[in-house]
Amino acid sequence: MKHLLFFGTIISSILLGQVDKSMDLCSRQNSFAKWLSIENMMTENQERINITFYDLYFKIFPDDQSINGLVSATAIVVDSGLTSIDLDLMDGYEIDSVQINGQNAEYTYSSNLMSIQLAMVGTPDIGSEIVATIGYHGDPQSFDFGSFTFDEHQGEHLIWTLSEPDGARGWWPCKDDPSDKADSVNIVVNVPDHLIVASNGSLISEESNPNGRKTYYWQESYPIATYLVSLAIYPYQYWEDTYINADGDSLSLTYYVFPDHYGSLYENYLETKDMIGLFEEKYGAYPFFDEKYGHAEFGWGGGMEHQTLSSMGGWSDWLIAHELAHQWWGDMITCADFHHIWLNEGFARYGEALWAEYDEGIDAYHTYWANHAYYGGGTVIVENTTTVSEIFNGQLTYNKAGWVVHMLRHVVGDDVFFNMLNAYANNDSLKYASATTEDFRDVCEDFTGLDLHDFFDQWIYGERYPRYRVLYDTSPENVLSVQVNQIQSWQLFHMPVDIRITTTDSVYNYFVDQTGESTLYLFEIPDSETILNVELDPDNWILKSVEVMQIGQEPPLPGAFTLNSPFPNPFNGRINIPFSIGEDSNLSFSIQNIMGQTVWEKHAFYPNGKHIINWQGRSGNGADLPSGLYFFTIQSSKKSLRQKILYLK
Repeated sequence: MKHLLFFGTIISSILLGQVDKSMDLCSRQNSFAKWLSIENMMTENQERINITFYDLYFKIFPDDQSINGLVSATAIVVDSGLTSIDLDLMDGYEIDSVQINGQNAEYTYSSNLMSIQLAMVGTPDIGSEIVATIGYHGDPQSFDFGSFTFDEHQGEHLIWTLSEPDGARGWWPCKDDPSDKADSVNIVVNVPDHLIVASNGSLISEESNPNGRKTYYWQESYPIATYLVSLAIYPYQYWEDTYINADGDSLSLTYYVFPDHYGSLYENYLETKDMIGLFEEKYGAYPFFDEKYGHAEFGWGGGMEHQTLSSMGGWSDWLIAHELAHQWWGDMITCADFHHIWLNEGFARYGEALWAEYDEGIDAYHTYWANHAYYGGGTVIVENTTTVSEIFNGQLTYNKAGWVVHMLRHVVGDDVFFNMLNAYANNDSLKYASATTEDFRDVCEDFTGLDLHDFFDQWIYGERYPRYRVLYDTSPENVLSVQVNQIQSWQLFHMPVDIRITTTDSVYNYFVDQTGESTLYLFEIPDSETILNVELDPDNWILKSVEVMQIGQEPPLPGAFTLNSPFPNPFNGRINIPFSIGEDSNLSFSIQNIMGQTVWEKHAFYPNGKHIINWQGRSGNGADLPSGLYFFTIQSSKKSLRQKILYLK
């Protein structure tokens, strides 16, 4: 491969006429403030304390599906005006006792909040330590992805927790916010003695008790967010392994698996050691080396990155890599709030691709990203953190966020990229703490010396992707002109882009900075060589669409605005409705019943071309609709089209 300088050492790009897009950089920056200024859900009194330690005790009764809990929270006062210790706890529990610093205290408990008054200790000074202790019992709340779940496997009790994003409050009183990590947590669990309890950190001891019960004493000595505290309880088959790092130090690997699955997953879990070695090389030392890493099977269909012990509902290599990567990105450095969850999930998604590159080579890495591309709307930053489906949007929080990390690698280069991630992982103010998008951006800028504001603004807070149209001309014979146009209507993207020119004799690679709506580049090509191909971003480092054509050979745009026959019609399950538009348009879609009532609608932007929209026989709020005749309508600013569809359940 050859890397040539531009004609005349370098010919500065020629910026053609600039046209304002729907949202220029200035207006986008102003709009970002709405996300940056969103208030968290903490009470004023919660903001005045930092909880440093939780002492948790749970006596679990699987047959009754109930728990007795005794929880102590140690808080340090960080701001004046503290009048109560406010702890999140879902309604429904019976409260047995409430104390402040060992004295009985008055409290209120409603609307999923326990507020413990401080009248007996007065208004505490900044720096004061306060211990709130709550005894309670009842049926744990199961919501979001499970929170606290009584389950079974092969006729045996299976108990598991999954508290992300805010499910810890479903089973213990806490300040349930990822920005306030406890420095350490004691986790003591009493269960029937045939059950095994797996949890975070180190197993300090096990104790047999009267009446056929047993107590497990776990201790997490590293800082931990409330949603990462976990229990996995079952008569597991347990086995151990050891990872030895480059310095010869040993890390304990522990596995809690369903006995009937042991033979199936043993070989898969062996890859964990290679994955740890890979991620240590790229990210730095495993963050919880003094404790362990392991897996515990549970009853959910995916995985959850519980600190030091991932809960696993499957054992594919990509899932193992994903949850392991979270130990750095999500557990050691946790998103400050769930607006910034991409810092957890995008980085874990990137870990999957990194494992593919290690295991199968660079082509597998690029294939991975091609298979996880997302071109739709929406921002990577989460606007509405009250809805689990929006926080954990598979296309935005995972796929596009992973693409952001992938693209950043190319922008700064491999060596700089991985050293930069090491700098992020070891940042004194972020390690074992929490981070925002701006924190990560600042680390990247400080390390590289680059201004990355445009990159983060357009890919994290902006929407969609660039659509490139490349026109090239080979006359005069020794100069190749390449015009790179951005033809999307939503916003301009500022990205470094690879251009590859293949001739009869050579391959030329250029790395250019594409900033405007239309940019012209000139390249000197030897007279003896004939141009065979021109490619933009040939290795797929940018989330984009691209079409390349020689001047005089441009294909016509799609024809008129048309609505084609839906299929299958009649349908049961899902109907596909194809349409095409001749220009970029904002479109409205709606479905009416035979009474003329609108039962479903959608508004979206579509670029010119052919598209398919689908409908699954549900109303706008997700309710099932009855069988019958419906009418599908598509509306542009100039035209309205309609088709009959028949829904048969």
